[in-house]
Amino acid sequence: MDFIYKDGKPEGAVVIAHDVTERRRAEEVLKRDQQQLEKIITQRTRDLEESNRELLQSEERFHKAFHSSPAMKSITRLKDNNYIDVNNSFANSLGYRREELVGHELDVWFDLKKREDMIRYITENGSIKDFESKFVKKSGEIVYILASVEIVSLNGDKCLLVTGIDITERIKAEEALRRSRELFSKAFDYAPHSVVITSLK
Repeated sequence: MDFIYKDGKPEGAVVIAHDVTERRRAEEVLKRDQQQLEKIITQRTRDLEESNRELLQSEERFHKAFHSSPAMKSITRLKDNNYIDVNNSFANSLGYRREELVGHELDVWFDLKKREDMIRYITENGSIKDFESKFVKKSGEIVYILASVEIVSLNGDKCLLVTGIDITERIKAEEALRRSRELFSKAFDYAPHSVVITSLK
C-alpha cells in the first residue's frame, strides 16, 4: 500500500490487491493431500515392518527346524550343485564338517546317473518322495539314504531341498536276512536227510 500526499499530508492510498482465494484453496488441498499421503506412508511402513517381522520369524523357524532336525538336510543350488546350507546331521552322516560342504560343490552321489534321473523327475514334477540312493562318505564308505527332495527358490536360484535318513543299517540287515534265507533254503533243499518244519503249538 502506498500513500498519496498533498502538501505533506496523506490524502489517499493506492492499494493493489490480488485475489488469493484459489491459491489458498490449492494450498489447503495440497496440505490435505500431503496429510493423507503421510498417513498412507505411515500405514504402509507399519505393514512393511510387520511383514518383515513375520518374514524374520518364518526364516528363524525354518532355520531352527532345518538345523535342529535329526534328519539329514541340505540345500544345493541346482545349476552348479553348490551347497547353500547343510545341517549337522547331513554333514556328520557323510563324515564331513559342515564348513567343508557349505559354499562348495562337492558331489557325494555314488551314482551320478541316478542323480540326473532324479533331477529330471523333480524338474517335471516338483518333488520326489522316498527316493533311495547311495552316497559316498568322505572316507569312501557307501551309505544308503532314503530322501525326499523338493525344488525351492532362494535368491532367484532354483535349489534342491533334501531331507533324508541314513538307512544303511536297515539295508545291511535286509541283505543279511536275504543271505540267511538263501543259505537256509539251500541247506533245506539239499539236505541228505528228510527235514520237516513243524509248529510247536
